[in-house]
Amino acid sequence: MNDGAKKLAWAALAVACAMGLMLLFAGCSPTRQIAHDVGAIHDAADRIDGAMDKATTAYEEGADPRPFHREAQGESREIKGTAGIIHERLAGVEDREPAWMRLATLVVWVVGLGLVGFLIWRLGLDTIIRPIANYFGRMIPQKTTSLATLQAKMLAGKVTPQEVVAAQRASDPIHDKAFRKANAELEGA
Repeated sequence: MNDGAKKLAWAALAVACAMGLMLLFAGCSPTRQIAHDVGAIHDAADRIDGAMDKATTAYEEGADPRPFHREAQGESREIKGTAGIIHERLAGVEDREPAWMRLATLVVWVVGLGLVGFLIWRLGLDTIIRPIANYFGRMIPQKTTSLATLQAKMLAGKVTPQEVVAAQRASDPIHDKAFRKANAELEGA
């Protein structure tokens, strides 16, 4: 593995770790914890209702579970009422996070987006994204404009084809590499 690939792998790992930390911090939200507790209270109330059904069955079989039945039903109603109140008040709850957390989140996003941009550029994915951006932005890059002007001059006879090829090779290192490879194959054939 060469140095460039190692750096690229470390950058990808850094992005993944940063995003993982953000997900960890998001899971510590008091609003989410309250919502979880409310769900647990509601489940407990449902279990009490199930126990009441069993108490009713026991009563039908001859035992006297009525005092337990009334008590558990009262508790169940109280728990459900409290859960309803918490749900109503939950809309007004606002997460409070320390100032450093906001700054850390902002820094992680900026660094993460920068690393994603770097990876897009390094992996050559910008060649896919650039035409889409050009379509929506209706902008023509300077390199493309100058090359088109040079080609129009070639067709008008003001510039030689060799000058156009030289300009294109000078403006795009990837094109230059591909040209050298194609030229070597033609000379070898």
